[in-house]
Formats: sequence, C-alpha cells, structure tokens
Amino acid sequence: MLLFPKKQKFIKSFTGVKLSSDNTKVNNNHSFGQQALIAKTGGIITNFQLEAMRRFLRRRLKKKAQIFFRIFPQSSFTKKPNDVRLGRGKGNPKYYGCIVKKGSIILELRTFSNKNMTSVLKQVQFKLRLKTLISKQTSR
Repeated sequence: MLLFPKKQKFIKSFTGVKLSSDNTKVNNNHSFGQQALIAKTGGIITNFQLEAMRRFLRRRLKKKAQIFFRIFPQSSFTKKPNDVRLGRGKGNPKYYGCIVKKGSIILELRTFSNKNMTSVLKQVQFKLRLKTLISKQTSR
C-alpha cells in the first residue's frame, strides 16, 4: 500500500526547491496526537520510507495507538536506467517523495498509555535519512 498521488497534471516534475539551512523554528503545535516526530534537518522522505514506518508502527503498536502522518509524497523523482547515454530526454519516474523542511512534523501518535512510545519512536528514527527529534505535548 505505497502512497502516491492518484492523478497528476504532469507526471515528471521539476527538481524542486533547494532546502536551505536557515534558522526555522521547530513546530511544537501537535494537532492530532500527544507525541510527534519532528525533522531536525531538511531532506526528502520517499514513499518507501513512509511505508516502512507505517508497517513498523502497526506491527509494534497493534491497536494501542493512532498514527497520523502529516506529510504526503506528492513529488515524483525520475531516474534514467543504467548504461544509457546522455540526452534523449528525462528519465522515467522511479519513486515518489515529499520534500521536508526543517522543523516540520512528520508523524504524530495518539495513545492512552505512554509507556514505551518514546522507545518506539526512537526505532522509527532509524527508518529515515533525516535527523529527527521526538516531541511530547504538554497537557493543555
């Protein structure tokens, strides 16, 4: 169940915005859950990484928690096949991904028992290329 857009006007997209390392404020506004995974650095998260995170969380948490993904892979990334000479246009779409900026929330968890949620989120961090931090929401 990989995530990708149902319909696109243009299948091959431009390279995209350059991720600057400006001093962006870390977003601590949890909309859905008590604990969140926040990006420390900017980068690209592929639909394969999102699916690996989702599968791991489902297997580990069963039905003890709700998972809310705050990002969606909407950009297509192309790659030319191996041993192909230069020219002859852009390559075919290889995977979909989302460009994540520093300080944006990747996913949130809502649970009733916070026993091992931080350890689960620490294991989820290894599935990503980005450096992330775990944020807990204080009681309102």
